[in-house]
Amino acid sequence: MERNPGVDRSRTEPESIKVVYITSLGHSGSTLMDMLISSHSQVVSVGEAHQIGRAPETTPCRCGVRPGLTCPFWRAVAEDFEKVTSVPFNQIDLEDTTTGHFEEYNVAFYTAVCRVSGNRIIVDSSKNLSRLVGLLQTPGLTVKPIHLIRDPRGVIWSSMRKGKNWVYASLQYNVLVARTHYALRSHGITPVHYEDLTSDPMAVLEPLMKKIGLDVEETQLDWTSGPRHNFGGNEDTWNSEDRTIKPDITWRSRLTRLQKAGIKLLTLPVRWLNPPVRSQNSSAGQNSW
Repeated sequence: MERNPGVDRSRTEPESIKVVYITSLGHSGSTLMDMLISSHSQVVSVGEAHQIGRAPETTPCRCGVRPGLTCPFWRAVAEDFEKVTSVPFNQIDLEDTTTGHFEEYNVAFYTAVCRVSGNRIIVDSSKNLSRLVGLLQTPGLTVKPIHLIRDPRGVIWSSMRKGKNWVYASLQYNVLVARTHYALRSHGITPVHYEDLTSDPMAVLEPLMKKIGLDVEETQLDWTSGPRHNFGGNEDTWNSEDRTIKPDITWRSRLTRLQKAGIKLLTLPVRWLNPPVRSQNSSAGQNSW
C-alpha cells in the first residue's frame, strides 16, 4: 500500500526496521496472513521478496503494473537500493549467502522499502527458512518470525494435486515442520495455525500485532482493498473480491479415509510441537489434528 508520501526518507535508518517474516510450507495461507498484517496503516508488505531478482520480466506488481519493476513504488526502491550497493536492482539475489553480500543487500533492500513507503515495519512472506535464519543473524534488523502451520492433510492434498505420493509428502511434512521448529525455537518464533486464523482472524491478529508492537486495526479485516506492491503469492487469494475469510477444506472430500488416517499417523511426530488453539465454535478446526 502507498502511504505517507511526504515522508523524509533520510530518517528511516536500518536499526529502526522491523521485518515480520512468514515462514511456512506452500499452500498454508501465507498470502492471507501477509495481507491481513500489511493492511495495518503502519505496515508495508513486499510479498515474496526473494522473487524480485529472479522473476520473469513480465511478472506484475500486485498494484497491476506490468512489468512489476516499472511500478513507481519499485522504481523508487530500486533507485535507493542502487545508490547504496551499485548493483542493478533487477539482478539482486536476496537469498544467496555464499557471496558475502547477503547482509548488505538485504539491509539495503529493507531500508529502501522503508524510506519509500514511510513505514518501518515490513512483511516478507518469502517462506524460505534458510533466508530467515540469515536475517535473524543480520545486524541492523529486528526480525519477528511467524511460523504458519496448516493441518498436514490440507498441505499434503495440495502436494498430491501436483503428483506427489501422499506417503512421501507426509514424511517431507515432518522433516520441514520439525526443521523450522528447532531452527527457530530460540528466536521467539510465533506459531500461527491456518485453522485458527481462518476460524477467528481477529483472535489471532490481536496478540500477533501486540508482539509486533502495534495495536490491531479493524480495517485489517478489509484485507482485499487498497493498492499493494507485493511480488508473488497465491493467485486465488489475490484474485478474491470476497473479504470473507473461509478455510480451504477441499481435502476432506478428496482424501480417502485411509489417506486421512495414514497422514495423521505419519505426521504424529511433529503435530505435538505446536498444537493449534482453536475457537470452540470453529467448524474449520474440528478433528483437524
